[in-house]
Amino acid sequence: MKILVVGNYFYPEHIGGVEIVTYNLVKQYRELGHQVRWVAADVPPRFRNGQRDDAPVRAWNFSEKQFGIPFPIPFPDVIARLYPSARWCDVVHLHDCLYPITVLSLLLAKLAGKAILVTQHTQLIPYESRLKTGIQALAMHTVGKAVHQFADHSVFISENTRDHLPFIAKRIKNSAVIQNGVDTEFFQPLPPESRMRMRKDITGVDDKPIVLFVGRLVAIKGIQFLIPLIEAHQEWHWLIVGRPDEFDPSQWKFPNVTFRASLGLEEIRDAYSVADLSVHPSEVVGMSLTILECMACGTPVVLNESVLYKLPDEDLDYFVRVKANTGQIERALISLLNNRDLLNAYARRAREYAVKQADWRIVATKYLAILEKVSKIA
Repeated sequence: MKILVVGNYFYPEHIGGVEIVTYNLVKQYRELGHQVRWVAADVPPRFRNGQRDDAPVRAWNFSEKQFGIPFPIPFPDVIARLYPSARWCDVVHLHDCLYPITVLSLLLAKLAGKAILVTQHTQLIPYESRLKTGIQALAMHTVGKAVHQFADHSVFISENTRDHLPFIAKRIKNSAVIQNGVDTEFFQPLPPESRMRMRKDITGVDDKPIVLFVGRLVAIKGIQFLIPLIEAHQEWHWLIVGRPDEFDPSQWKFPNVTFRASLGLEEIRDAYSVADLSVHPSEVVGMSLTILECMACGTPVVLNESVLYKLPDEDLDYFVRVKANTGQIERALISLLNNRDLLNAYARRAREYAVKQADWRIVATKYLAILEKVSKIA
């Protein structure tokens, strides 16, 4: 098949969840023998340096710079760049429904008579700002709903995402749920000697437990539930990775915290691997890339049980499930960190789940089956 993949930005030039998903699907589609043209916004400071079949679209990125909202606005020549790609392909795979570049690609694909698959990554996010929340809701109820109705098939990254967008899910005929994937060859446990050395570099001692949190430092990610535990449990060392926002660990005075605002890809893999476990108390997202990458590195994840919404019963034992409150998180951490056999059992299960359920090749194969189907009925 000739597949046109349209995302928000390119990866690794721009770091974000949608970009990482798009990059890995493009990579797998190409390795499985398909012709792929990847279209995305090309913004400073790092312009695209990719394959010959990539199709960068120059765009303004002021909304992210000024307001922290990734929403690239294409330059006026966008139609001339997009339409040839829409005519070239057999099928179009759009990622998310509100970006101008994906909306324009949908309209041009319809004009060219091409089949369209939309992957919905996000649900409505309860921002601190009522204005942001209201604008997002209005856009999703209008533009987002229209994009999915015009598409031939929709994929949601979790049951949670689909059920939190009923005004979209109930108005489309063809939909499926395909969770995100993980590169299990890159994200894997470190050799024991390297892991021990890195752990000592972080804590200064050999045997101090390391608890990891990775995510943007805002309330919807649940970081506020962990602050009392950081203060109460000086016997644990906390490795916190994320962009400061509503919370800024660089201003905290806790001696048992190592804070990194950002890490490169190899550094974040090492962070996953050195930790004894990771805590993911977010109340919004489903099975995020962070969860899957951590599990692929053989590190158990203590997570909000709502993340596992409608997950098959046989898969629940791969995860340490808690309600999003400080008390339950504390009890789970104490139970695991005081029982090395139990901790190691969850570590083995974590790696097993990532390899058997979430490897990108498995995920890409599911998408290709849908793309093949819709391409024949366009």
